[in-house]
Amino acid sequence: MVAPWISVDDLEDPTSLFAAEAIDAASFVLFHLSGRKYGGVRTTTESYCQIGLDDLGHVYPSTLANSGNGARVYPTVWDGKIINQIGGCCSTCGCPHLIRLRGVPVLSVQALSVGGRSFADDEIALYDYSYVSAGSGRCWSSCDDVEITYTYGTPPPAMGQIAARALANEYVWAVTDDDRCALPQRITQISRQGESWTLLDPQTFLSEGLTGIYRVDLFLRTVNPDRARMRARVFSVDIPRARTPRPGVNNWGSDALATPVAMTIGAPAPSTYYTPPPPPQPQVVATTMTMTAAPKTSSANVVPVYAGRPLRWVVPGSFGGDSPPVVVVRPSGVEVPPDTLVWRSTNYTLDLTADQVSDLLGPNSSLSVSHADSTQGAASYPVEWRTA
Repeated sequence: MVAPWISVDDLEDPTSLFAAEAIDAASFVLFHLSGRKYGGVRTTTESYCQIGLDDLGHVYPSTLANSGNGARVYPTVWDGKIINQIGGCCSTCGCPHLIRLRGVPVLSVQALSVGGRSFADDEIALYDYSYVSAGSGRCWSSCDDVEITYTYGTPPPAMGQIAARALANEYVWAVTDDDRCALPQRITQISRQGESWTLLDPQTFLSEGLTGIYRVDLFLRTVNPDRARMRARVFSVDIPRARTPRPGVNNWGSDALATPVAMTIGAPAPSTYYTPPPPPQPQVVATTMTMTAAPKTSSANVVPVYAGRPLRWVVPGSFGGDSPPVVVVRPSGVEVPPDTLVWRSTNYTLDLTADQVSDLLGPNSSLSVSHADSTQGAASYPVEWRTA
């Protein structure tokens, strides 16, 4: 759907009952005749669920390769070389914090909140004009739904706005029988006494992709001289598509539309991606007894909780929609209520209210996760209380 190129205040008769319809019609016509290059600009508020997204912000299943140790792989361009980047999920909470927005290209972000908590501009990164992510080295500390207000689209140039204003005015004057209307008419000559009429072929200018109005046709001939029906796109099966990090500054100001490229464009730094810890190495002690050092607790295995806030935690492990996990709080031995385990297409999440967090998860507690059939050992995840 085409966004309006101008507003009603730009018209000669802004109070006309046909003003809005004339603007929509003019924007629609110019969008198609210009080769569908300028779809206009819109601002919208949307909600996204982080659960079930892969490392590229897409919904599972994904065709991306697997590194063999559970981490996913995707190509990235660094210094002109295409390398396989492992990870993509936050090492603190396990969520990707990477969402591809529906409206593209993204021009600016006005607001973003996760689970009701708002984030500042330095905690958000935009890149490829389509992805929103946590800033470099940062974590949203939550897998809750993301609500974002952003502006997207391709604004028409100044000449396009002049053309839209001229065409919309003509539409208003045409439906109101205003003498100022200059839309082309089929009748070009009338001989009164001899009743001779000369009619213009209606396809003379329409077949050329023009309107018969000078300012409008000047714009169309400038931006679409070859009368293309849609904007050109480049695709090559020989060139792998990868992300190219680019430096920049996120533009959240009111003049974002004037400089739509002034924003953070570039993939998050590799430090924000989770890299699986190396396997434990055997150590030989002086008594010739071979012992294996216990692996350090990875921050990805920690359950972060905050006082007075609810918890949504992605339960690790392989579980199906009809075989939920058994989650027990240690050392109390209390099993979490079954209705707090929610199936989300690919994973289970543990959703606790703020009161349940306070009642169940005490200091030095941990969550024990196991299968209901008890044929596999339980995995333990320590609870870490943090300050916002």
